[in-house]
Amino acid sequence: MRLTWKDAIATVLTAGIVALYAAFLGGTTLPLVSSPRTLAAVFLIVGLTACAIGGTALTTDTKARWAMYAGGTLGGVAFIAALITLVTGSGFVLAIPVGTTVALWLMATVRHTFTGPVRADDGLVSGHRR
Repeated sequence: MRLTWKDAIATVLTAGIVALYAAFLGGTTLPLVSSPRTLAAVFLIVGLTACAIGGTALTTDTKARWAMYAGGTLGGVAFIAALITLVTGSGFVLAIPVGTTVALWLMATVRHTFTGPVRADDGLVSGHRR
């Protein structure tokens, strides 16, 4: 499978997250980069948007199933860490959603590059094999 425009948008959104985090670490006083809480809120919105846009249908390739489980776990970790950052305002915890978002983007991009999409004739009915 080749990469699509959706992967390009997810890449731009992920790069934006990394750029905002780098600006925060650099001490920039821009409104979106003023506090860990603000950044965590932005990361939640942008990260979920990148996931929704860059995500694809489940694959029937059994070699790629690990990516679905690992992606779900990493996504959960990123979401919980962002929520913890929203509550505590911890700059240390803020690094977790940034790192996991980058890891998710990398994993999804590699998976989209090397595995095929779900086809209508793959025998899946309501998410189960016939």
